Amino acid sequence: MDKQYVSTITGREKIVLAGVKEINEFDDQQIIAESNLGMVELRGKQLKITQLDQEAEELTVEGKISSLTYSEKKTGERSKSLLKKLIG
Repeated sequence: MDKQYVSTITGREKIVLAGVKEINEFDDQQIIAESNLGMVELRGKQLKITQLDQEAEELTVEGKISSLTYSEKKTGERSKSLLKKLIG
């Protein structure tokens, strides 16, 4: 059963996203993930994934957060999980 999607931002320096299924792309300026409600794009500077719990569907990111964007659709290569790409 999917966990309900919830986002909690603390001081624009930490965000906890619950209900995240997969991380599709990430670097220190952008993280794109698939949530239970669609795609989530987080932008900022010095972004670091500090916790990823796939079983609990929870992602924690720290850094200078400048935007959080939602979309309904997955597109092409982004629909494949980054972890699946790395593992095979």
